[in-house]
This record gives sequence, structure tokens and C-alpha cells, in this order.
Amino acid sequence: SVDLVVLTLDRAVAAWAARPLRVGRLAGGMSLTPFVLGPDAIPRITDPDLARRHPELAVLSALAHIDAPEVEDIAAAALLAAHDLDNDRAILYPDAIFARLGEIARKALEKIMQTGRYEFQSDFARKYFAEGKAEGKAEVLLHLLAHRGIAITDDDRQRVLTCTDDAQIEAWIFRVLTADSRDAVFGG
Repeated sequence: SVDLVVLTLDRAVAAWAARPLRVGRLAGGMSLTPFVLGPDAIPRITDPDLARRHPELAVLSALAHIDAPEVEDIAAAALLAAHDLDNDRAILYPDAIFARLGEIARKALEKIMQTGRYEFQSDFARKYFAEGKAEGKAEVLLHLLAHRGIAITDDDRQRVLTCTDDAQIEAWIFRVLTADSRDAVFGG
């Protein structure tokens, strides 16, 4: 027995992939109908507890429902779901969400942080952000820049490490989440 599974975030691709396929030329061939998991088959997860129980599904929900009215709540639940995961997934999942949702994900993260529900994922970030240390925030910023592959100058590195303004560092951190260059983080 052979099963063909198609996972797509695009409704048009889901509709196309759900059509039966004729395969084989001998004896008239056979028909194969793929199992399609498209946006309409993926639940909209807005409940943080449900998202924590099923983090991969929560991330898939955020990626699939970019056009949903409650997209910020879906993204927020998915970001919260990454909290208790191992470091690899705690970095990769939010990165995937930010890559697909950009500004929407940034607003969701800001919303979480304003309500006080956001808990940083890495032990490093939890330690330094909880203590409010600017130098810890600077280290997290440098780590995020490196993870995102954004090259910075030695002057940028020094500027970050000597900055004592928490609000400025946090602004850079928010920018790096959706930035594609050093200029997008620090300005021209």
C-alpha cells in the first residue's frame, strides 16, 4: 500500500493536489488520490495551553492562517508554545513564524510582552532579561544577529555591548526578528 501525503500552506495548491492522479501505463494504470493537509485542515490554535501541548501543530497553525482575523492570537500561542522546548526548536520555531508572518508576528510578540505572559525561551535570555541587565540583552541581541546571519561591523558590536539603554536594545531586538540586513536593525 502506498500513501501520498501533501502538506501545503497554500489553498490553491491544496485544491490542485487533492485531485486523483493517474499513474502507470500498463493495464490502464491506476488512480491515486493524495491525502492533502492544507490550511483548511489545520486548526486555528489560539489557546496557549493547547499550543504548549502540541507545539508543532501550533507553529503549523500560525504558518497556515496568515489571513485569519485572529492571526495575532494564533502567532502569540505558537510563540508561547516554543517556551519549554529544547534550544533547537525554541530558536527554529519562532524564526519560522517571523519569516512567514513578519510584522504580524512582531506585533504578537509585543502583545505577549505587554501582557507579561511572555517567557524567554533560552536559559541565557531568562537569566539576563529577568534581572534586567542591559549587558545580557546585548549578548542576546548579538546571538540573534548571528543566528539570523546578519553580519555587523566591529563598531556595531561595540555600540551594542556598551549600550546601557534597555529601550534601545529592546528596539534593536524587535527589529532583528524581521530584519534582513544590519541597516534594518541599526539604521543606515
